[in-house]
Amino acid sequence: MANETTIKIKLNADGKSYTAEIVEADAKNGTRLDQRVAQTIIHMDERLRDPQTLQMIQNARQNPQAMLQQMMSGMMGNGGGMNPMQMMSGMFGGR
Repeated sequence: MANETTIKIKLNADGKSYTAEIVEADAKNGTRLDQRVAQTIIHMDERLRDPQTLQMIQNARQNPQAMLQQMMSGMMGNGGGMNPMQMMSGMFGGR
């Protein structure tokens, strides 16, 4: 169907993991809004499964105050050149 992108999520045999992919070949590199959103969802999923990201999330849950202080010192340490939205965009592959 035109202007529609499908993401397939398939459960692996172990029942504990999955794969996620864009079904339409042209949508994997397409520029339409629906294609870009699907690409972002897949990229976010990949980032959230990254061991470093998982560790960062776990650390934030255990000590949210320290995580906030680390983020703030990082922003102030580089002259305040990176705002929280830029950090999130970089973390999740925003365009």
